[in-house]
Amino acid sequence: GVEKAQQLATHYTEKALKEISKLPETKAQAKEQLYEITQTILTREN
Repeated sequence: GVEKAQQLATHYTEKALKEISKLPETKAQAKEQLYEITQTILTREN
C-alpha cells in the first residue's frame, strides 16, 4: 500500500531528476526550478 507508493514515488522522482540534469545549461534557472519542484513532490507531507 503506502510503502509501495512511496517506493514508486522515489523511483520516478529520481528518474525525473536524472532527466532534468540533462537539460542544457542555457536554461539554468528553469532547470533549477524543475529540480526544486520535483524534490518537493517527494518530500511533501500531504
